[in-house]
Amino acid sequence: MFFTKTADDFSRVWTVIWLISAYCCFVLLRAGVKFGLVRWRSQGGLARKIAIIGAGEYGERLLHHLKTHSEQGGFHIVGIFDDRSSRIPKAELDGCPILGDTDKLVEYCRRGEIDQAIIALPWSAETRLVSIMDKIRPVPVDLQLAPERIGYHLSDRQFSDLSGLPMLTVFERPLSGWSYILKSLEDRVLAFFILILISPFLLLFAILVKIDSPGPILYRQRRYGFNNNVISVWKFRTMFHRGTEDAAPETSDGALRQACRIDPRVTRVGRYLRRSSLDELPQFFNVIQGSMSIVGPRPHAVAHNTQFAQSVAEYYARHRVKPGITGWAQVHGYRGETDTAEKLELRVKYDLYYIDNWSLLLDLKIILMTIVVGFVNENAY
Repeated sequence: MFFTKTADDFSRVWTVIWLISAYCCFVLLRAGVKFGLVRWRSQGGLARKIAIIGAGEYGERLLHHLKTHSEQGGFHIVGIFDDRSSRIPKAELDGCPILGDTDKLVEYCRRGEIDQAIIALPWSAETRLVSIMDKIRPVPVDLQLAPERIGYHLSDRQFSDLSGLPMLTVFERPLSGWSYILKSLEDRVLAFFILILISPFLLLFAILVKIDSPGPILYRQRRYGFNNNVISVWKFRTMFHRGTEDAAPETSDGALRQACRIDPRVTRVGRYLRRSSLDELPQFFNVIQGSMSIVGPRPHAVAHNTQFAQSVAEYYARHRVKPGITGWAQVHGYRGETDTAEKLELRVKYDLYYIDNWSLLLDLKIILMTIVVGFVNENAY
């Protein structure tokens, strides 16, 4: 009755004004509450009251870490406690007071002055750790165990469970479980429909390559793929045929020569295909075959792969996923000749970012960026 105006008891104007004003009031209320919470927290309110157990090297390192990252926590360090009162070295540690032994800590906890206690001792001190846990167990506080030294280098990792034991996950396979299935479906389905759409262009380019220079239409090159296994990658032939699939003159130091600007080995049609990356289109057959993905780190020739790995420490980490026709590095302009170590490092950096942050939406974004900006690039020749 209200929306159709079939009764006179409802005013649409009044209701619209009410909806808009209520929305504005909600926004102002939330902004005010957020401002108040931030201000209260900056003055020490709403902060977790933390006690550190361990006045030695481990406690000092934890205290330093918490102080340097205090803006992320919303906590207040009440003080330091140690289970060995006779070995408490001084009255304070890095500006934080040492308040006593674990019996004193229990008193603080019973008075409600501690919300969370963190044990900062070496994990090898099993007897001391168990003794502290037993003493703190009766009081209503959160008790946590600070990491060993290596843990400070793994601050973004999480624990998992294996037969009831906590396991710290250092590395995970980039694609596993449903992510692997989703990625595989994405590759096969999109590649199938893309091949249907581009089939007239594939035929046209095949004819142009054959007319332009003698030799085969397709060029097959051995490259490193997933898990550093060698795969055969298909491309339209863009160079004059020399009789072997991997024919490419070596430089004076024996390294395989990359294509460069105004390269005499490149044919007329090949120069256009390389410039526009259209020579890569046959690699959709590699995707259907399963040796490549549509999106992923670009595969390099076998000789180049070994050479590049000597320049960048994390280079081989690119092989944790299948190589791709296009990638995060390529849509950001890092493609073509890698004639400097800086270019190679940046390309690897972008590739590793893609691997660590893979999602279906990121893949679709890269595909769209490739369509918009990826076909022409000044570094491709």
